[in-house]
Amino acid sequence: MIVSLSPTSLDQRRKELDLPAEVRERAGKNIRFRNPLIQEAFKKTARQLANLRPASLCLATEINLLALGRTSEFLLFARLYKDAYHEVKRISPRDQGVRLLSVGLGASLGPEGTRQN
Repeated sequence: MIVSLSPTSLDQRRKELDLPAEVRERAGKNIRFRNPLIQEAFKKTARQLANLRPASLCLATEINLLALGRTSEFLLFARLYKDAYHEVKRISPRDQGVRLLSVGLGASLGPEGTRQN
């Protein structure tokens, strides 16, 4: 099983956060990756997906488009991604199929920014 999640919206060319309605409502006008509610919702989803034990797990598909359109938001996400990566690895430490930061063209970055294929 391959599982992917994207925290950004397709209809906004991946420049806006795509949140569950409950999270969006609770976050109010603070729809940013620095919002603790959004951070916890993302990490919770990452943990839930890791518990499925997929062959490959990719959180943040096409996140490079956010970097191109909203660099400051991308940098906020990068900090969150590192936390999520470590939480996922605590659930499944031996899983080599975990990919958390998709940068396009089939490549992924690990927690220290190293390229993984």
